[in-house]
Amino acid sequence: MSSQDLQRLLATAQMQHRAGELAQAEGCYLTLLEALPGNADLWHLAGVLAFQQGRLEPAIERYGKALALRPAFAQAFNSLALALKQSGRVDEAARALAAALEAQPGYGAAAYNLALIREAARDDAAAEPLYRLALQSNPDWAAARGNLGNLLRRTGRLDEAQEHLQRAAALAPQDADAVGNLALLRLEQGRSADARALAQRALGLAPASARWWEAAGSAARLQGDVDAAIGFLERAAALSPEDPQLLLELALAQEASGDWQAARASLARGLARAPDWERARWTEALLLPRIPAGEDEIAAALRGFDAGLARLDAQLRLDSGEALDGAFDAACSVLPYGLHYLPGDHRARQDRFGDLVARAARAKYPRFADPPSAAPRGGRRIRVGFVSSHLRNHVVERYFGRFLLELDPEAFERFAWSTSGASDERTRAIESGVDHFHGGEREVGEIAAEIREARLDVLVHLDVGLDPRSGVLAALRLAPVQAALPGHPVSTGLDSIDFFLSGDALEPPGAEGDYRERLVRLPGLGCAPRPAPSGGDGAWARALVQDGRPLFFCLQNLAKLTPAFDDVLARIAAGSGGRLVFFNRGQRSSERFARRIAPALARHGAPPSSLHIEPVHPHADFAAGLAHATLVLDTPNFSGGATSLDALGAGAAVLALEGRTARARQTAAMLRLAGCPEWVARDTDEYAASAIALAGGEGLASARSRIAAASAGFFDGRAAIAAFAEFLASRAR
Repeated sequence: MSSQDLQRLLATAQMQHRAGELAQAEGCYLTLLEALPGNADLWHLAGVLAFQQGRLEPAIERYGKALALRPAFAQAFNSLALALKQSGRVDEAARALAAALEAQPGYGAAAYNLALIREAARDDAAAEPLYRLALQSNPDWAAARGNLGNLLRRTGRLDEAQEHLQRAAALAPQDADAVGNLALLRLEQGRSADARALAQRALGLAPASARWWEAAGSAARLQGDVDAAIGFLERAAALSPEDPQLLLELALAQEASGDWQAARASLARGLARAPDWERARWTEALLLPRIPAGEDEIAAALRGFDAGLARLDAQLRLDSGEALDGAFDAACSVLPYGLHYLPGDHRARQDRFGDLVARAARAKYPRFADPPSAAPRGGRRIRVGFVSSHLRNHVVERYFGRFLLELDPEAFERFAWSTSGASDERTRAIESGVDHFHGGEREVGEIAAEIREARLDVLVHLDVGLDPRSGVLAALRLAPVQAALPGHPVSTGLDSIDFFLSGDALEPPGAEGDYRERLVRLPGLGCAPRPAPSGGDGAWARALVQDGRPLFFCLQNLAKLTPAFDDVLARIAAGSGGRLVFFNRGQRSSERFARRIAPALARHGAPPSSLHIEPVHPHADFAAGLAHATLVLDTPNFSGGATSLDALGAGAAVLALEGRTARARQTAAMLRLAGCPEWVARDTDEYAASAIALAGGEGLASARSRIAAASAGFFDGRAAIAAFAEFLASRAR
């Protein structure tokens, strides 16, 4: 065959190859190889054709012949690696890719493919520079950008990850992976609304991908839209029914909706597939009902909680790197927040949970297990640090943000650590108002090291109990003196927290026994809250006024309403002829609560129209509407905090049922400070009788005028800040 004939045959083969006529093209290549058996490029092309047809062994054989003829043939090494990897010979594939890079050090495709293998083997340290090398060959390589960004996201470098993931999504806006990976970053940054929008774009591009349905569901759950979350997650589970991570996420959404039994079933399915996954084991062991069906279910759930906690404690393994990482991940992810919504004394349970978290945290970071020595004082300012996952527009910042901002800067050097990626104008106010601010979602160990390096005199945790990572940080010894403020008004249960700073008005005599920490009583409510935002019109509340019927607003999350309280509410509705108004924080949980209270209403002769569940309104509109309530009914066991301040600040009349612990005495403390102790009931009979009498107008006008006169004092906070400063100074001394 002449040289010209060979050139024409090669051109034909290449044309057929490009057109997808693989069998015809292969025939041409093999004919060419009969004439030119020493041509490495032809052997490589013949191997590519076999690979594209799924014939891996012929492909590997042909690539080998190409490399025997040209030992530094980088492209052939790369192609060989792809075939080896698909054949399951991953180690050989990695060696072939390393040889490709040795032959051609800047070869981007080989670097990218080797990075994929290293990352799959969880060798992020080796994968990262390989992705970066791939991007040097092509900065607009969307897949390499996305994979590098994901690696950085998984290793906690969110700011750096953002640069790559945003660019990948811009380079490939129709690529579901590029868009969805950015959604995952937004989830970790706490930007749930952005994450949900991006995830929904991704699932629109790839509707058969369970991953993006799951991301949309996770974002919706974090937004508080659990009804939508369950819809997304059930669709994901239909696509990927064996995924334990997905089943855990579905269980969390079901628990948030009040469907405890469905959550338990989803967890059981997940654990059947991953029985050694500590995070799922902890979640299953500590699961509690959010809208319990009755007192029997509460008792059974608490027995299960106790047994689960004992089981976790007995089975906690910290004897290998894998076991330690699993336990630490669980401690950073699981929190029995709903425990204190259930009636009863849970101090011992909280202590046992605190000990479990501390074991995992200190095994992971033994260098932070013991307190550091105090830094020499000399003439310097007192160094005080604050840690919170809620340094943004949240009730924690609303209560305690001024503690950070109004300490005397001449006397105190203020450090703040925000452990969440979420931020807003309140975050920025704190960042500009303190001496040192550290923000963004990062690894616990990195944050702990920063706190230790600051050589603080006192470290103050604002919200242990609201975020599991905050509890892990609080379980470590990062300063000589460590204290907690009541962002969650119960003991932390941690032996590493020396002091619990509460409000004197909240704590009864003998309250020291409610805390593992040493109780310190600050004046009044023990906080410096901001008033609710103004400017709302409250039209929603005016629309509820019908036929002169009394309006009873219950402002709390429905999880605070225990089954035993249903009869009390029904007695009030029946005895006054009024309407009970609750607020919808999820359709499923609202329906579950409505089904539970309906028999009590019927028993007491209250008509179905006695129950009304109102949509949630923007904060300013919500607060403006509270003045239209005949009476605001506070909850027992876990009373209102910020919501009661909103009601009293609006001049509304509030009835409280005082309990034994601080969490059950918040509203009662506010009423006593307002000079209205008669609005604090001692038991449920007095509570129901008072509500019915007050609905008739008895004493309402007088109480409202006293509340209006006293409400400004609730938001003063200067005495609490001054006492807090004195506490810090005394401990630093």
